[in-house]
Amino acid sequence: MSSKKYVDEKTKYAYSLVQQGRLFEKVRSIVYNNQNQIFIIENKGNGVFTLPGGGVDEGETIEEAAKRELFEETGIIGEPAMLLGEKFYDVPMQYDGKAFVSKRVEKFYLCKFVSREDGVAGLEGEYTDKMSMRWEDPSILEKTFTPKEVIEALKAELEKTEK
Repeated sequence: MSSKKYVDEKTKYAYSLVQQGRLFEKVRSIVYNNQNQIFIIENKGNGVFTLPGGGVDEGETIEEAAKRELFEETGIIGEPAMLLGEKFYDVPMQYDGKAFVSKRVEKFYLCKFVSREDGVAGLEGEYTDKMSMRWEDPSILEKTFTPKEVIEALKAELEKTEK
């Protein structure tokens, strides 16, 4: 699927949710390994760091979406552990010549690393070779749009795994 077609489909979906009075649900997977590092994605073009994630599909639970998005974008198989927090925000958009505001909720889900399959690095239309993925210290989240309360909840959970 082309990048434009992908964006068009997501915009149409966002518009349909507004018409139904529903939030656009998104999930971010914070996966950690045995060294209590987290897996992060960096856009090499602009230096922006992000967590694996995306939209929750119709009929899908948050846990299922966290697991699916993590695998689709990174090849990592993770076991969802707990919801760390959420962020509400608005995105101004246009569809079919009409301006609208997509109301969104992004849920941050902690996942335990299980394994990784090589050769999986993002969906067509989402990522290109401009992305870099790696394990980092959780402090890297301070360079992302992750809410501070989510970062604090993550630190508290990782401290429990060290004991």
